[in-house]
Amino acid sequence: MLLGAAPWFPGLALFAILFGFGCGLASIVGGTLPLELFGETGYGGRLGWVTAARQFSAALAPDLFAVALESLGPTAAVSIAIVCAAVAVVLFGLITLLRHRHAAVLQEAAAQI
Repeated sequence: MLLGAAPWFPGLALFAILFGFGCGLASIVGGTLPLELFGETGYGGRLGWVTAARQFSAALAPDLFAVALESLGPTAAVSIAIVCAAVAVVLFGLITLLRHRHAAVLQEAAAQI
């Protein structure tokens, strides 16, 4: 969105607002999503692993992207970043699908009792 709206000030302002919303939602969802997806049992441990993964990836991403830019060029580096983002979205969808499938199995088992 930023590249498409670069010369247009209202587009830049909209980008900044949406980016701020995304950052705010990330902080809220980061704490509540593991609880919703995996339940209360082991919540602290799961949240620790999720937070550690997020912190390590945020710390390593700039260096890895710089290495990719230098060795592969900008087009390949951005393409790799886009593929990684798409894979993350697909994996998140798979987690949601597995959760719903698990809930359906539990509901079916409870109905048979």
